[in-house]
Amino acid sequence: MRIVSRGTRGLVAALVGAGTLAVVGCGEVASTQDATVAQARQEDASAFSQQVARLSGAEAPEDFVRSWLAKESGPESSLQSAASRERVAQLLRDWPVRADGKLDLTRAPLRLRELARGNAVEGSSAFNALDAKGRPLNLIVTAQADRLLLEEDPDTQAPTVELTAPATGSYVRATVAITANATDDVGVARVDFFDGTTLLGSSTVAPFTFSWNTVSQGGPHSLTAQAFDAAGNSGTSSVVNVEVDNNPPLILAGNPRLPQINQNYVRGIVGASWSVALQGGAPVALAQVFQNGTVLTSNPTVSGTTYSYSWDTRVLGNRSYTLGFQATDAAGNPSGIYNRTFIVDNTKPSVSTITSPVNGAVVSGVVTLAATAGDSQAMAYVVFEVDGVWLTPFATSYPYTKTWDTTGLSGTHTIVAIAYDRAGNDRRSTPITVTVP
Repeated sequence: MRIVSRGTRGLVAALVGAGTLAVVGCGEVASTQDATVAQARQEDASAFSQQVARLSGAEAPEDFVRSWLAKESGPESSLQSAASRERVAQLLRDWPVRADGKLDLTRAPLRLRELARGNAVEGSSAFNALDAKGRPLNLIVTAQADRLLLEEDPDTQAPTVELTAPATGSYVRATVAITANATDDVGVARVDFFDGTTLLGSSTVAPFTFSWNTVSQGGPHSLTAQAFDAAGNSGTSSVVNVEVDNNPPLILAGNPRLPQINQNYVRGIVGASWSVALQGGAPVALAQVFQNGTVLTSNPTVSGTTYSYSWDTRVLGNRSYTLGFQATDAAGNPSGIYNRTFIVDNTKPSVSTITSPVNGAVVSGVVTLAATAGDSQAMAYVVFEVDGVWLTPFATSYPYTKTWDTTGLSGTHTIVAIAYDRAGNDRRSTPITVTVP
């Protein structure tokens, strides 16, 4: 940004004669990546060098500048303020030097003002003097066609400043980068960051930022920034309201809620669900379902505080899997991943055969029914079905047997053995018929 002068102000120290001055006009101090500023510096240096070349005398320009600044910082200075003379001395101290110890005029700590363009004095160039950090010293150096001028620069215009991060209405956590964009007609010396009336910290170099530790904070906060220039003028930003939340969501177990007999075996499409309990003010912003650590979905079905997912195990091999769920709130707090381990089994039991009685047998009294059954994963039980009615309790261990009281049941009966594994897969045996006389 080029600086627009507000006119010639303050006390003037004049040096008239054949002295010369070679300087490089500086763009507003910025990072070395700022190509626009770098180009402006080169253009200013070229224009001013051509101007002062016409004034060259016997004395070397760098020696002339040193002598002139030494005079204006001492008792012979025409500047009446001791503070102004000290700023001149600081300008001389901060001026970069070459390897031979002479002032390096190609890196002069000066910033070109727009006064040099279209000024009433033909061919003049005006510069703001800067300290070693690029901050204004409230001094103006003006090189005219036949003289060199030094004057105080009483700055009365306040800086402008706005917070650029975080965004108003946002949720924040942990360490938050508060960033402000501040500008001034001369230069910004400092930006202070506030939470309400509490000073959080300051920044003196653009980009103006402060790292705010919110770990011990919570709830709503009102952030502002106040920018100061070297003259003490200040401007305050608009308020940015944020809510601090450093508490992650809690995950509560949901479906599937398996009967004890199933243990952790599942099959087919499993309806999985989780409940989320918020500990802070930030809502859930991201919910993810994982299978063995890999994200299955970032968009589960949500109803209130319950998140659901239809887990299709039919495309999976028969083995153990970890199904996980994680919720992250709008402040960025992630819950722990709630993991449950399941064994997928989509294969029916391999064998289900009635071994007693034999097909066509004549039975009476209390009859022992027996069957064999097996499974590649884990058997659960065998159900004996007589004429479509299940006999209880089921046979839960090998050998799979069940007693059947045939008293008063004369006639022909059909018996089937049904084997169930722990995932709920079943296989029916070949029916047999028996006769009770």
